[in-house]
Amino acid sequence: MHIAIKRGQRAGPVGHAAPNKARFKSALIRKALGILVFSGAALQCQATTQILGTIDIYTEFTRTNTQQRMLVDHDGLNASKIAFRNTEDLGYMTVISDIEYPVIVAHGVTPPTDITGPRLAYMALQTEDGKLTVGKQYSPHYRVLSKLDGFGVSFWGNAYAIFKGGNKYQYGRNDMVLELAPITDLKLAFAGGYSPGNDNDGGRGYLTFTLWPLSHLYIGSAAVFDHRYSVADPDAKLFLLGAAYEFDWGRISAGRQRIRTTQLGQVIDESTCGGIVRLSEKLDVRLDYSSTRNANAPQNKALTYGLAVVYALNKRDAVYASVASLRNGSSSGVGFALPVDSGGTTHDVLAGLRMNF
Repeated sequence: MHIAIKRGQRAGPVGHAAPNKARFKSALIRKALGILVFSGAALQCQATTQILGTIDIYTEFTRTNTQQRMLVDHDGLNASKIAFRNTEDLGYMTVISDIEYPVIVAHGVTPPTDITGPRLAYMALQTEDGKLTVGKQYSPHYRVLSKLDGFGVSFWGNAYAIFKGGNKYQYGRNDMVLELAPITDLKLAFAGGYSPGNDNDGGRGYLTFTLWPLSHLYIGSAAVFDHRYSVADPDAKLFLLGAAYEFDWGRISAGRQRIRTTQLGQVIDESTCGGIVRLSEKLDVRLDYSSTRNANAPQNKALTYGLAVVYALNKRDAVYASVASLRNGSSSGVGFALPVDSGGTTHDVLAGLRMNF
């Protein structure tokens, strides 16, 4: 649903004043007020408010080496949400505000710990030179990684299911992100961000560069500098590089990132590759292969494979299904929806419906 809010109307014409000082002064005041009202209306009429929403619910069956489970849950293809977005054009600058709340339509087996707080809540100032965003928002790293993963951000079979640098750096509560306008001649764009810390968190910095040397080719890189003051959750430096190429029939993408932790001295290598094949205007097939591996312990690794089918019922609604498998090395115990022992395997099947409004 799209609601355009236009506030104020132009003031009507002011009548002729009699040639005496009092009435002449009154007429000038009325004219000045009319100009102010008209100017305010001219600015305010550029304000646009959107109310957006998504309901996504699915049924899932998961099986490991030791147990199995079926449940109904949410956020299969897209995150269920209701969002309020306001944009106001001031001529020399555009002011944007966005607040997005998660919609919990099914709890699965573990009720969420926070169902009232917003998922996103930020304000942004945008000019022809760039954009400054402050608040709870998707991080620059997440924006690059999501473009390198065509499988979808919520399916179990994708990189987000196992990447240690995926969900952890998805967004921050008080990030400040500066995006410079793309340099068209060089086909280069830059974004930087910073999240202030607290007593147990020294803060987090982001830096991303994106290139598009060809019209259908996207190359993205990101760096994260995470200062944590904790051995359990150590300092980390993350570097990501990947590319995606669009065809008439779909897209292919691949990415690789490395995480170095200071206190533990670990080096974690993670990679993903996959693509989308569009069989028709309404039907597409998505494939993904992702892996995570501790370079200090070769058997501490996990691999996931995914296959998904998405069918668009119309421009807003879609049905989907996916099959995924996760295999662990002898010293790794990564799972999807159920815990697994070291070296365990998980198989998962789900089917659901997504509705936008």
